[in-house]
Amino acid sequence: MTMVSMMEGLLVTQQQQNEMIKQLTSRMNQLATHNKILENQIAQQAGSSSEAAGKLPSQLEMNPKEYCKVVTLRSGRILEQLEEKPTEETSDKSKSQVEKKEEEVKKDQEEEARKKKKLREPYQPPLPFPQRFQKAKLDK
Repeated sequence: MTMVSMMEGLLVTQQQQNEMIKQLTSRMNQLATHNKILENQIAQQAGSSSEAAGKLPSQLEMNPKEYCKVVTLRSGRILEQLEEKPTEETSDKSKSQVEKKEEEVKKDQEEEARKKKKLREPYQPPLPFPQRFQKAKLDK
């Protein structure tokens, strides 16, 4: 091999490397422009939100779903929604119905309280190493 052939080989590889570097720089430029476009889109979306970040809305929005109208007790009994406070125009019959419902609710609460009182004490497992505690009993 002569010196000239070695130089030609070096020039060829250097040209190939230059082409590869050009391709890489063009791809990097494409990625940078794409990244800028995405940043602009994110900034536009953040700016378009009507609420200020970090602040609570001054006027509360009502839940679009309806309010709960049925209550199920642990015993499985279903309570209907209590009517609003009776007005002066309502008859005595409606007042007595409301009073009956309130009494039923009170009775249910009392029954639940009785059931809670009848519950057993929580389970306490036996001591893992009773020998240790026997020594303490003997010392006393």
